[in-house]
Amino acid sequence: MSHRSRLAGFIIDCQTDDLDTAARFWSDALGLPIGELSPEESATYAKLDDAPGDLHVEVQKVTHPSRVHLWTSRPTTSKRKSRASKPSARSACSPSTPGA
Repeated sequence: MSHRSRLAGFIIDCQTDDLDTAARFWSDALGLPIGELSPEESATYAKLDDAPGDLHVEVQKVTHPSRVHLWTSRPTTSKRKSRASKPSARSACSPSTPGA
């Protein structure tokens, strides 16, 4: 079976106190308009709209060094659903509990 993941979007982490300036910079650099988010979300995130290929693009205000997170997606198959429902799959993605 071939691997069919695709780029679904990305988040640009910006180590800044001024999210509006960072969002305007990336909006201009990428040629994407700044979209609307809820007041709670807009304190930390700025959404960039109209990305090609239906990509989801956001700028995030962070305290750590700036970086980019790529999001990928792939079609779900019944075989993959079956593997993901096994206990070993869930524990590999869950934080460990001390003493468990």
